[in-house]
Amino acid sequence: MDKIIVGILRREQKDLLQEEVLAIEHAFPGKEIQYVKLDSRDYLEHSKLCREIKPSVVILPMDRPIPAKAMEEGVVHVEATTGRLRRLLPLRPEFEPYVS
Repeated sequence: MDKIIVGILRREQKDLLQEEVLAIEHAFPGKEIQYVKLDSRDYLEHSKLCREIKPSVVILPMDRPIPAKAMEEGVVHVEATTGRLRRLLPLRPEFEPYVS
């Protein structure tokens, strides 16, 4: 079974809403999912952590900070509160459906 890494910004896996978990599972059917908490002090540290762990997606916290530097480097950031993942677009804080 393929394994993917899902980063979680400033929350624990146990704090994810059921809707978020279901959206992740829907986006990555048949994949083993490893959740990793990302608790960066600033955007540079966040970018470094994303380069090191190479998450498939990063779930934004409820207050949705914009992790611009990591996004510029190609790391996908998503919200998972709509029943499906929606990818954060760079430079404009707007969301679109995420397709893995």
